Amino acid sequence: MKEIVTEGEAEQLRRDAMRWRELQALMQASYDGDDTSGPDNLAVYARMVFGRGDFRRVEVTLGFDDTRDEPLDLGSVLDARVAARR
Repeated sequence: MKEIVTEGEAEQLRRDAMRWRELQALMQASYDGDDTSGPDNLAVYARMVFGRGDFRRVEVTLGFDDTRDEPLDLGSVLDARVAARR
């Protein structure tokens, strides 16, 4: 049977999933008013900008240090957060 994804692709998917879970947890913690500070310079601010009944619109702002004139590298910042939790 032919593999659907390679081992390298599977590892990338695993890292992406861990990053997404970390980002989701940080957004929820910020929205709940919890401290989201960590060993890096990642700042997460989440707030409700509108709500009516069961509906709400949430705005999230991310701030992080990065290298100038290079592609944004939020992945490395999230990787450091994931590693710090272990």
